[in-house]
Amino acid sequence: MAGKKSSMKFLISKLREVGVTVVKTTEFVQGQTCRWGLARSFLPPARKLLTNRIAEKTNLSFMLEGVRRQTSAFDVLQSVESFFCCFSASCKSNPSSFTVDVFQQIPGTLLVKGSVQPKQGSALGTFSSIFLQLMISSKKDFAGRNTHIDDLSLIS
Repeated sequence: MAGKKSSMKFLISKLREVGVTVVKTTEFVQGQTCRWGLARSFLPPARKLLTNRIAEKTNLSFMLEGVRRQTSAFDVLQSVESFFCCFSASCKSNPSSFTVDVFQQIPGTLLVKGSVQPKQGSALGTFSSIFLQLMISSKKDFAGRNTHIDDLSLIS
């Protein structure tokens, strides 16, 4: 944990020098007090492959970390709506088939949750595929510069 944001760049560079492969940061805010947390790993990032197991899930979610402070959950939700419109799908026109929700976890981190109704079984694979594309698109549009598309994984 660091008490000065300016310390973070120095600490991260020192960690990289000693062979750290993954560095994640977070911001702790309470009132007007800010602290910065740092996590590291010497192990290479695990690459998770999508399997049939994911295509069968009715609830999928992913985190958007490093979101700019001026970006709200509502902004991301509007982007999600536009994204699904590109696929001629809309939660508004048929809310009984699927839903997508966006929640702010902590400042700079949003959780995007999507679910398809169990009775729409034939749509599970399609929804999973579209949701994965949504995750990649959202991370490119809203996540911080440190997010790498290779490191993405779906949280169930």
